Amino acid sequence: MAGGRQERVMLCALVGVIVACLAAPSAGESSGQKLVQVSVSAPWAAAPVVMEAAEFFSGDQESLFWPFAEALGSSSASGTDEEQFRAAEEATLAVASDSQVKVLRFAIALRDSSPRLELHRTTWASATAAGCSIADPAGAVAVVGGRCVTEASALREAVEKCSADGKEEHMAMHKGDRVYPSKASPPPVPVFLYATVGTQAFLSFHRELKKLSEEDAARYVFRHTWSGWRERAEGCTGG
Repeated sequence: MAGGRQERVMLCALVGVIVACLAAPSAGESSGQKLVQVSVSAPWAAAPVVMEAAEFFSGDQESLFWPFAEALGSSSASGTDEEQFRAAEEATLAVASDSQVKVLRFAIALRDSSPRLELHRTTWASATAAGCSIADPAGAVAVVGGRCVTEASALREAVEKCSADGKEEHMAMHKGDRVYPSKASPPPVPVFLYATVGTQAFLSFHRELKKLSEEDAARYVFRHTWSGWRERAEGCTGG
């Protein structure tokens, strides 16, 4: 159990309940008395529920991120918010406990993962600087030694070529990057995957990169991306 995360989420939930209670009229107050309306907003960009749920598994729960992402399947990201929420609950039950599901519900409602997702959103600039793009809203792209790989089946060849060339033109790591567990030393060629969890593209790339990582052939680094973020970025730059 992630003690710190659970305590923080529960505390925020308790504050919300207290505010709601203070805002509600008591039984003895007249019905004509003005109600206090409370609105809470955050500066973070919107993100799919499945992405919020995936980032719930961080810190001392980080080992559960990868099995959770796999358990989301290949199409949960395309559902409505409610459908994504149910898929996240089912995936959590598959890899964790019922008590974790309860904490996850609060975390999603409070957008507890949004600050971490914001860091991932900003890393898309590194991919575009390398000349990468994703045409399919549910697609993915991997960056290997400055080269953009748009097909999972081409990953192994790209990694082998990069290793043979000895290219050192790799993107810098960022705080929040999800790195697949590996004991390889020295670290092999880094591969940066940009995708949305809960899509077929993510699963296809993930399976190939998981193999390469377990063979100590590549250092698998995952970064969340989403078509809504990319469209917003293109709109800001006029691209």
